[in-house]
Amino acid sequence: MNLDSGRNTLFKSYKSLGVRWSEVQLYWHDVVQKEFSEQHWEPLEPRVVAVLSAVDRLSQVLAKVQQECS
Repeated sequence: MNLDSGRNTLFKSYKSLGVRWSEVQLYWHDVVQKEFSEQHWEPLEPRVVAVLSAVDRLSQVLAKVQQECS
């Protein structure tokens, strides 16, 4: 089992979303944007980082299990 593909997809998607969010912020300046940013965008980064870290750890465990079962 290899988790690299899913991890890479999540990482690339998050980076792409960040670029789009930066573009949107050039034009969207109101209370709704501020609320969206605070409630959705800002909490997203630590969550994505945590998931990527967990996937990395799980990948190491799975590699070890595969090695030991071979």
